[in-house]
This record gives sequence, structure tokens and C-alpha cells, in this order.
Amino acid sequence: MSIQYVTRNHQPTTLGPDNPARKPLSARETDEFYLAARSMNTLRHELTGRTLLDYGLRSGELAHSMDSWVKQERHPRSREKAWCIDIPRGEVCYSGNRDAGQQNEGGADLHNTSSACTECADRSYDDKDWVDDKFHRKKPWHPKSKASFSTKVWAIPKETAEETARLLSDFLKPGKQWPVGTSQILLDVGKIVERANERAKNDPELHGIDRHVHTHALRHTFGCRLAAAGFEPTARMRQLRHNDYEMSLYYSQAWGLRHRDSIRSGEWEAVEDH
Repeated sequence: MSIQYVTRNHQPTTLGPDNPARKPLSARETDEFYLAARSMNTLRHELTGRTLLDYGLRSGELAHSMDSWVKQERHPRSREKAWCIDIPRGEVCYSGNRDAGQQNEGGADLHNTSSACTECADRSYDDKDWVDDKFHRKKPWHPKSKASFSTKVWAIPKETAEETARLLSDFLKPGKQWPVGTSQILLDVGKIVERANERAKNDPELHGIDRHVHTHALRHTFGCRLAAAGFEPTARMRQLRHNDYEMSLYYSQAWGLRHRDSIRSGEWEAVEDH
């Protein structure tokens, strides 16, 4: 059952995920997941966890990310150079590797392919007024809505988030795409959870992550991190590229609940260090 929250019009609305695997991580789980991601043996696995937690991308966005998306620009307010991820109106898709299987479940290298995956090739775009037949043939992947590409995702003011962008920029080779599809990204997240649980077996101060974690849970966790850092709802809506202001209010409530639960369970040191 979903929790009802009160909107700015003082009307209750049902928000947030019903699927437990999609619910945001607790503060402690966030810390342990992030540390586990940084300890992974491959940069791809590390960046999967870090990028989803530090920038709140959807798995489909990560799967089609290109080096041109990750850049340093002057922030519109501070005018200081800052890292951001700039998702375009559409992108090419190189996931159609015959040896990869559906959504590249085998983790094959997709850097040298030139065909779109079936999902992108057959993608419907009737509800996307910026996409026509010509555009789709050229760039068969397109984001969820106009809000998805109308605002850049700026690095949150944490050194680790800036480091993530630098590593991601170096990892994404010019003209090449993220090397695996969404199914493999979900499996990679599962491997990070496994690593977190392995670390907990050897460290009495860690508790592990006793739950399934969907990639979208990390996006919701990013929203909670924004709330914890003091970003007001409109800023959260822009960072997450939501159409609905009310959804941004969910993260205030979710962060309050997970902070309360952390205190009740004695997680006194589960603070936002990343």
C-alpha cells in the first residue's frame, strides 16, 4: 500500500513506488552501497553504482550515455565551472550486437557495434512531439519526456560526485556508448549489493543490504539525498527532470522516514558522507 502525502494544495496524493525493490535505500544502506561500488573490481561496475546514486539517471539513460553528455560548464548561478550530465533529445543506439543477446545479458562489448537494439528500433514515439520518423531513424533512443532533456543534471556539492563525473567522462570513449544494456545494468547493481553483503560478513560495523535493489531505487535514493542536502522541491524536480512537482515532495517525506528509521535502529553514524 502506498503512503499518502499532502501536496502544496493541501490535497492528499499517492506517491512513491509500491514495489519494495524500487523504494529508496536507507541512509545506512546508501553508505554501504556506495562504499561497495567503490570497491568493485571493474570500473564499469563501480561507475554503475556511483553514477546512478550521484546523478539519479534512469537505467535507460545510463545504457545509452555517450561521452558528449558529460561535461564541465559554468553553473548558471555561481558561474563556477561544474560537472553536469546533459541528456539530449535523442541518441544513437549501438546495443544491437548479435552476440550480446537480449539487452546484452552476457555483458558483451558493445563499443564496436553500429545497430540499434530491438527495444530502440521498435520504440513508440507517438506521445513525443519532438520525435518524427526521420529523427527516430537517426536517433532511435529518446528520453522519457521533454523534462528529461530540458535541464542538465548538475553535480551535487560533494567531491565524490565530481570525481564520478571525471571518471565517467574518461570511461566513455569518444563516439562510443555505455558498454552494456539495461538488463546487465540491473545485474551489475545486484553484484554491488552482493559485494556490500560480503563486506558486512568481514566487518562487524557493517550490516549489509538485506533487500532486492532495482536500478530505479537508486534514482529515488538520489532524490532523498537531494532532500537531505537541503535542495528545495523545485530544485529537486529540475535535478530529477520530473514533470510533476508533487513527486519531488515525496523525497522530503521519504528522507524524513528513513532518517527516523535510522535513529530508531541505532544507525547514528549513517550520515551523507558521499
